[in-house]
Amino acid sequence: MKAMILCTFFLMSLSAFSDHHDEMKGKTFEEKKAKALEGLEKRLAFINETKTCVTSAKDENGLKACREKMKAHRKAMKETRQKRREEKKN
Repeated sequence: MKAMILCTFFLMSLSAFSDHHDEMKGKTFEEKKAKALEGLEKRLAFINETKTCVTSAKDENGLKACREKMKAHRKAMKETRQKRREEKKN
């Protein structure tokens, strides 16, 4: 009798967990989607900024400054990604 009651409570707790898990799964997807869109917006903004820089460049030095700015931005983004990966590992 006790075993039957324990099994019933166990099964009820599993069903409650699965319902909660499904809710979290939906939220996680929405959070991931929002984060992906935010990243895309940042990249698009940077691309547009770089395009404006290149378009407004008057000579080789201006173009070189745009490339150096773009290179520095990419390096900073790479370092940020590497730090996030290291944090996930730990």
